[in-house]
Amino acid sequence: ELMGETTRYSAAESADALRLLAMSGLDAAQATAALPGVLQLASSSATDLASSADIATNIMSGLGLSVSDLAQVNDALVATATSSNTTVAELGEAFKNMGALGASSGESVKSLSVVLGVLGNRAIKGGEAGNAVKRMLIQLQNPSAKAAEALNRLNIETKDSEGNFRGLQPILKDLGKAQLDITDSAKIFGLYTANAGVAAANAGADFDILNQKMAQADGTAKRLSTQMEAGLGGALRALNSAWEGLILALGGWSSDALTATVQFFTKEVRGAITVVNEFSSSAELTAWLGTVSTAVRETYENFKTMVSAVTPVLPLLRALIGGLTPEIIALGAAAKVTGTVVGVFAEGWGALSKALAANVFGSTITGAQLLTREIGTLQIALSGVQIAVASIGSA
Repeated sequence: ELMGETTRYSAAESADALRLLAMSGLDAAQATAALPGVLQLASSSATDLASSADIATNIMSGLGLSVSDLAQVNDALVATATSSNTTVAELGEAFKNMGALGASSGESVKSLSVVLGVLGNRAIKGGEAGNAVKRMLIQLQNPSAKAAEALNRLNIETKDSEGNFRGLQPILKDLGKAQLDITDSAKIFGLYTANAGVAAANAGADFDILNQKMAQADGTAKRLSTQMEAGLGGALRALNSAWEGLILALGGWSSDALTATVQFFTKEVRGAITVVNEFSSSAELTAWLGTVSTAVRETYENFKTMVSAVTPVLPLLRALIGGLTPEIIALGAAAKVTGTVVGVFAEGWGALSKALAANVFGSTITGAQLLTREIGTLQIALSGVQIAVASIGSA
């Protein structure tokens, strides 16, 4: 329940992940300790919890790691997936096919992840990449007679002075310097791994780039997980998870008063749904909308009449703006016409107020558009009157 309350994953999802961890051989304490790391891997790599649990346990068992190493595993996988042409799911498949050979060869999860990233950049991914690395490790640690001959001819040492395996990356780099071709690669790694051997040996700077990324990988999974859950989507997922946790907590709390309260609100919501459904299909709604439409049309006609009364005054206003003295004398007549306009405006406004007082609101789109246009015309005309009067005052 704690994971459901504090992460994006619900209590049910967390419980399912715990079940998968237990099925992989972890005891209850180990599974509980591993769960936060599995959740982090899933959120940072966009994989589901089941796949993340499977990937984490396969790598831990294959490389002989413990639950305390899970953060390092997550960082290696996420750093590789974000720096090369492969995914966490494909890396998990590769490590599964590789099995326990990585641990027996002394390779770390980081060094093997780099090799898988290099192969991924050359379209060798997933199980194919895992099988290729496994074959490379087998042939380089215990080379066949044919492989040993090719390695000697290329002056490649697979063991150090103490007889220990030098490591996959150093040997692949030496093979690259020796200009390994497909023929020698087939002799050393086998026919089915020859292509991967040449690809890895000739990777060049890819090893340096990915190793540099790996050196800075600590905390990568946690940082990316936080970034991916920082937006609105992450907040909503966390809210959903927390809500489920609250429901579970309430379910375990016996309270007659709380139960009665929830039942009351449920009843009221259902009643509101019934009222809305009945009203939406009633004849009263249709009649009300008809009244609204009629009132809007009448109000529009009143405004149209008002605008028509203003139109004859416009030539006089233009003459006034031009500063023509004889037209100034006609201002009295213009004022009389303007008075008529104001009267019509008052009449139109009264009709609109009456409609609004009857609790009728505009609902027809066409009527509202016409009103907007005619009111705009009226505003232009009245602005002309103001300009004219101002001109007379200055004269």
